[in-house]
Formats: sequence, structure tokens, C-alpha cells
Amino acid sequence: RLLGARVPEIEPLAGEDLDRALERGALVVDARSPEAHATQRIAESMSVPAGSSFGTWLGWVVDPDRPVVLLVDDVADLDGISRQALRIGFESIVGFIDGGLRAWKASGRPVQAGSIVDVDRLAADLSGGDPPLVIDVRQASEFEAGHVPGAVHIGAGELPAMLDRLPRDRPIATICASCYRS
Repeated sequence: RLLGARVPEIEPLAGEDLDRALERGALVVDARSPEAHATQRIAESMSVPAGSSFGTWLGWVVDPDRPVVLLVDDVADLDGISRQALRIGFESIVGFIDGGLRAWKASGRPVQAGSIVDVDRLAADLSGGDPPLVIDVRQASEFEAGHVPGAVHIGAGELPAMLDRLPRDRPIATICASCYRS
């Protein structure tokens, strides 16, 4: 498909249209900042922040045949997201959540809360009675160059396939070099 000045518009989804997309197995791809996803997110959504690496990450961690519903803070991001998806052959974006996370919550849909933990807090948590499982999602060479003692290495691209194998009975902390991959 040739990309001209305009790309196909991504349709806004709300109410029954959004319900239908999710019932058909659509994955919510959260294109907001990593920090926004870490603190408030839709259950089972995947964080792939808008920006110059969106297409790379989308192609790496999302099945190209799975329908996708986007969550964005700014609809102006949709054009760039659409272009990057199409450039890698990803044509499964079925829409975006009209009104963003605010509309999602206003409709009574659940939101999960999380937190961003700094190094000092992680060190304290690791020395406490209920230490988290630390998953280092950096590249193997980065992990080998140095990592948190006891951390498990699972590359960011491999993590989605490993989710069912992770423990559910203890906290989990993911780490990387910049908060983008984790």
C-alpha cells in the first residue's frame, strides 16, 4: 500500500462498538507515556508508547493478525501511529478509545493502578519480607554487563509470551535502562 500525504483514519470507538471490538479479541495498545501506563492502565493492555519507535515495538510484541484498539492521550498521535503501523505491514488497528482513559473510566470500566519505583525503594523492597520478582527486560548484553542481584532476564520482546508463566502470588517489578521498555 502506498502512503501518501494522508493515511486511513483510525475510527473512534465507544459504547457498543468498543464492546464488540474487545469481545472479538482486540488488544488494547496503550500509546500513552510509559509512566501513564505504569500508574493507571486498562487490564491486559500493552504499553507501546507513541513516538519514533512505535512501529518497531508494535511489530515486535503484538501479533500482526490480532485486532488492536489504541489508547492515546492526544488524537494528534494517531496519524504517526497509523503510518508506522502500515509501514511494517500492520493493518489490524480497528479503532481508538474515544475520549481516552477518562471516557473508559467514566463508562464504569475498570482501571488497574500501579506505581513507578525508584532504585532506593526497590532496594528496600528486595531486602524486606515479601521481595518482588525482578524482571530485567533489557537486551542480553545489557543484562550481562550488570543487573540487580537475583533479577531474572526476560527480554522485552519475549515477555508477552511469558506472562502466563509468571507468579501471581508475589509482586513483580520490571526494570530497564530508561522506563521505556519496562
